[in-house]
Amino acid sequence: MSKSRLSIPQRILYYISLSFMYLIAILPDFILVAVFKPLIYLLVYRVARYRVKVVRDNLIKCFPEKTPRELRTIERKFYFFFAELILNVVNMLTMSRRKLRRLLTVEGDEVFTTDPRHAIIVTAHFGCWEMLAGFPMRNHRFKNVCVYHELENPVADEIMRYIRERVGGVPVERREVLRHYIANRNGYPDGDRMLWGMISDQTPARDLKHHWLRFMGRPTVFARGSEYMAVKFGTPIYFLWVEHRGFGRYHYRLEQIYDGVEQLPEYEITTRYAALLEQQIRQQPELWLWTHRRWKRVFGAEAQQSYYERYPEERP
Repeated sequence: MSKSRLSIPQRILYYISLSFMYLIAILPDFILVAVFKPLIYLLVYRVARYRVKVVRDNLIKCFPEKTPRELRTIERKFYFFFAELILNVVNMLTMSRRKLRRLLTVEGDEVFTTDPRHAIIVTAHFGCWEMLAGFPMRNHRFKNVCVYHELENPVADEIMRYIRERVGGVPVERREVLRHYIANRNGYPDGDRMLWGMISDQTPARDLKHHWLRFMGRPTVFARGSEYMAVKFGTPIYFLWVEHRGFGRYHYRLEQIYDGVEQLPEYEITTRYAALLEQQIRQQPELWLWTHRRWKRVFGAEAQQSYYERYPEERP
């Protein structure tokens, strides 16, 4: 949604919200870390108790082997990181692309200097995923295409769109993905290729083709959007390993999970993605978005039939 499509009250709220965020973003990092991060943690976790029940339910079901004390430690670490995540996004309002490239280091992107094709990076709500809009490349002949789901709040949606565009991202709403890809399949007018950043751990819309996989020890539904695009257009897919190295600092490592040519069974690419994501979450569980209602889809009879065909050892 463009600002011109916002109503007058919404536009006023948009500019007030941006102004308030700017006032925070211009503060030095040490103030954000020492004052605002613990303050947000207290307000979100201790006062508002934001989705604490969802977080605890997710953690208990994903880590049945852990003690209550261990689960509570992960919970507290998650909410403390969640406070940092909010500040990282606010910081993007004043962050230069040069600074963003200092904060985000990348390993494995040298392949893009010799491969002339577009590429897809699959990641998750892990670390500060919004910073991927400014994904730093040694070969800058890419535009970072950020696939997103339009937020229900139009003001918040417009703010996030502005932030993504400001650091160099090209926001594309999920319903426009195929149209955008086809329109630019030969590259953008300036010669840049498309580097698609796809957050693939969301619960898919009911009108999308999906599949049930074992993920975090639970039957979990996955969409095949990135897999469909990769196979249809012969586009390689890379999984993004994320290492948190301090306030707003990340090291990324790219691992190819599909070369754009290999003949694979349906959902094999998605299965590979889910396995790597689970490995990453188990290594640093506090960095995943546990407030997300990832398992809200009912595991119905039809889903159970295909799931147990794939995982017969789990059949009750």
